[in-house]
Amino acid sequence: MLSFKGLLKIILLHVWILICFQVLLPAANLLQLTEVRDACCDFLKGQLHSTNCLGIRAFADVHSCADLMAAGHSFAEKHFSEVVQADEFLSLPSQQVEELICSDQLTVPSEEKVCYYILFIFLFMRLFSARTCV
Repeated sequence: MLSFKGLLKIILLHVWILICFQVLLPAANLLQLTEVRDACCDFLKGQLHSTNCLGIRAFADVHSCADLMAAGHSFAEKHFSEVVQADEFLSLPSQQVEELICSDQLTVPSEEKVCYYILFIFLFMRLFSARTCV
């Protein structure tokens, strides 16, 4: 069972992530506070996960954080099998899906697996969208 202290640490971590994403990093970037921006980027690099790496990559792109963007992209390439199952992948524009699956750095057991993942996801999306429209 999770103690109150453990729960508080988790909540504070999530608050810090939100501050970095929504306030601190964009403000530091706008004010050209490179040390603060770099510290936020380093923190976010440590938070990369298969469920958030594509969102962090997009956020980094908007705020011109090239190292963070590259780290998010590299993480997605290395953990493609998990990333493809995350919600963020389903919302990627087709151009970004193509860019990711055409990468020579993609880590997958075989190219057939990439085809399987893509076909499965797009068929799932088509079935899901057809059922929600009825």
